[in-house]
Amino acid sequence: MENIVLDKKDKKILYELDCNSRQSYSIIGKKVKMSKESVHYRVKRLEKNKIILGYYTMINPMRLGYWYFRIGINYHNIDNVTLKKLIDFLKKVKEVSWLGSHENIYDIVAVVLVNSIDELYLICKSISYNFQEHISKMEVTPGRDVHCFKSRAIHGINDQSYLTLRGKNNNVKIDDKDKIILKFLADARISAVELGQKCNLTAKNVINRIKRLENKKVIVGYLTNFNYQILGLNYLKILLYLTRPTRKSEESIKSYLKTCPELLYISDAIGLADIEFEVVLRSHNAMYEFIDKLRDKFPTEIRDYKSMVIHKVHKIKYFGYFYS
Repeated sequence: MENIVLDKKDKKILYELDCNSRQSYSIIGKKVKMSKESVHYRVKRLEKNKIILGYYTMINPMRLGYWYFRIGINYHNIDNVTLKKLIDFLKKVKEVSWLGSHENIYDIVAVVLVNSIDELYLICKSISYNFQEHISKMEVTPGRDVHCFKSRAIHGINDQSYLTLRGKNNNVKIDDKDKIILKFLADARISAVELGQKCNLTAKNVINRIKRLENKKVIVGYLTNFNYQILGLNYLKILLYLTRPTRKSEESIKSYLKTCPELLYISDAIGLADIEFEVVLRSHNAMYEFIDKLRDKFPTEIRDYKSMVIHKVHKIKYFGYFYS
């Protein structure tokens, strides 16, 4: 693999792709003051060197009547062949929108999108039935809002804006053409012309449908899947336990976290901790320093914390129902 060093122009391009990965090379070029050809060359080099792993569309399942749950799995008595079978099995479950290998607390976490408890029950049972000899523990926790921040630790641009998957369950009606569009927007950079060919619509009709889905907050944004590990960054989930949780104390801590360039996600979830967030940091020592600063800022509010290293993300697909 080519030994690539990110320069200022690379970082500006990565920032633009972080903001909206559907932008054309010509639009990105105008923003970063480069030619379309230069942007194209640099993006392809970043892809070749696996700094960019892909592009995906963030779809808000709650706007379509679905809820999300996390399934945390611990395994035992498992070899690499069986572990691959387990990961491949979970990747094929259409309700799984995110899947990652972890260290500490859980070995694997799957985010599933369902519209009933029956669906969730059947998914959990299918995992148990197929891998009962290897699953030592499986826990399910519900989620609500997820706030997705820019990858500031990569491009260094201090943009504190974020996208939100909102937990309010308001159904938006979509038809089969919309579903086909959402299916193929799994690749956020697919063109309107290509989408039109796949659903027998003109490019103009596709663009109008996408705009409607954006206005209805079904499509929240177009993101880039960065390879943090190859850039020497550790991807971690931090669980905070508060001394006396209150809305005020939680919001104060979250407001501070939003200013931290290491932050990727804040989740409003139930069951694991009072506050959950994800960060990218250079080392375990950097994690301890990050927590020390957080405790120094909120000395009486934070009682304890736990961390999970996210080693590898195996699947990102919002919204999995349309990919089967």
